[in-house]
Amino acid sequence: MIVDEIQKVPALLDYVQKGIEKLKHTFILSGSSARKLKRGGANLLGGRALDFRLHPLTHNELGKDFKLDHALSYGTLPKVYQECVQKDFKMARSLLKALDRIVKL
Repeated sequence: MIVDEIQKVPALLDYVQKGIEKLKHTFILSGSSARKLKRGGANLLGGRALDFRLHPLTHNELGKDFKLDHALSYGTLPKVYQECVQKDFKMARSLLKALDRIVKL
């Protein structure tokens, strides 16, 4: 089962734990704010989960789409950089502003 933005419904983590322990299910959980979960005292699935992080793309991964000025101005987070490649710089700026608001939560 895949659950995106798990931090929006932290109570689901208790059900995920039961699914892992009793039913041997595998879950993929994603979210943008682990701090929000920690502050709220949510079940962090200690010892039951692996932590993977998505880092910005490298110039090798971007290949022919790599543009130094775009990388320096907007970074290389996948969705933001995709908007730069498509020349939608307004959307790239909007995404960065949204990320900034999430990080400050």
